[in-house]
Amino acid sequence: MGATKIVYYIIPLVVLVLLVMWQYGPSGLFVELKDTVKKITNTSIGSEKIIAGKPTTPAGEEESIKRLVDTIKTMAASSDKNCFLNYGGLPNLQGSSLTLRLKGDSMSVVIGGGAGGKQEVAYEEISGIRPCVIAGTASEAEKRIHPEISGTIPSTFYNNFLKEGALCPGCDGWNCPEGCAVPYWLKVSGITLSGNQIYYQDFTGRDNNQKLEDGGWIYKNNDGYVCFFPAAYFNSASGLNNKYLSGSEAGSIAYGIRHGIITLCSQDRWEKYQSIELFDRQTALPYEKVSQLCTGLIGSKDCQPDVTKTMGGSYLPQQEATQGCWVVATQKQLFNNQYASAEAVEGQIILPSSPHTPYEGSGNIQLVSGTIFGNEDAKKSLREKTWKSFSDKALLCLNHHWYVCRPGKVGEVLTVSNKKYNCTLENNVFTWRKYDG
Repeated sequence: MGATKIVYYIIPLVVLVLLVMWQYGPSGLFVELKDTVKKITNTSIGSEKIIAGKPTTPAGEEESIKRLVDTIKTMAASSDKNCFLNYGGLPNLQGSSLTLRLKGDSMSVVIGGGAGGKQEVAYEEISGIRPCVIAGTASEAEKRIHPEISGTIPSTFYNNFLKEGALCPGCDGWNCPEGCAVPYWLKVSGITLSGNQIYYQDFTGRDNNQKLEDGGWIYKNNDGYVCFFPAAYFNSASGLNNKYLSGSEAGSIAYGIRHGIITLCSQDRWEKYQSIELFDRQTALPYEKVSQLCTGLIGSKDCQPDVTKTMGGSYLPQQEATQGCWVVATQKQLFNNQYASAEAVEGQIILPSSPHTPYEGSGNIQLVSGTIFGNEDAKKSLREKTWKSFSDKALLCLNHHWYVCRPGKVGEVLTVSNKKYNCTLENNVFTWRKYDG
């Protein structure tokens, strides 16, 4: 009987041990389950690893949103008031969003991405600026205090700043000089840009939304607010007539800027460089990129070439350009990189995108005849390659310097030695156009 009892105890223990080994052993079900979970939360597609739980935004949308945020920062840093800037506009945001919220005397900025563009990807605060819109009407309380108020906010804004003969310099709160009327902007607690819509909440708690067809324009008033433009088919409480935002006819923001009726916010002088370096990596790409912008001459103490193992240092610029603007090409070789230098012609433009070249074997940089010198392979690169600039900079050769069209400068006119060029954004690409105004 004693032996039988021992067997009864031993058999369940053996079964339990076998079960544990089956579940938790090196090839057990638990390990299989753990590996399956890992595969689900850490998936590889091609050569790119996707980490679950880390939201992202589509590249094109992210670039446009960051350009808008940078433009708001430029406005916040500018001492100018009652002024405009163009951020280039937003695409139809399908995988991202931007939310701006009032936070004391500042504004919080949340970039959304991931599922539905609603997961937080980035957060920051911009001091000295608060959100507003050009939409709505005066509140009943405001009308009681100011019985002279009539019309909608967009209509008042148009009459103050865009209408022919408008002379309003802007108001400080409700203190307005002659030629101005209030209210022409609406304080809001928050703004969200998503899809092709602008959503905003006023201080009555009412939620509003309207199409965002703003032509890329935003406005800074005299009180430290940056205003967005909901669009409508005519000036109404819903928004400003979209033809005044996206168009260029009389009454539009673009027309007002060109004719000096309204002004652009300005933070700094034009960004400019004395020489640029082009680095030919000899890839299969149809273009090569600008690798360095120098305020002085490439090769000087403050601006060394952006590569190592170089030869031909004597082929770097030795003095200021006399006919155009310096470009230095560096070609990647197995043992030593090679240089060539030349002056690009006045008026030469290098875009952030690769442009169509005139004919087979021709580069997109026109060189001043007789100014090119250097190693033969590098000279060939300089003559025949297609070169593109950084994604947010279009370069213009003027008065022996490369001037930069970038975010925050769109719509501004560069004047150098009686030559005028307009910094523009066309098809989401920064570029320069001769100014005919």
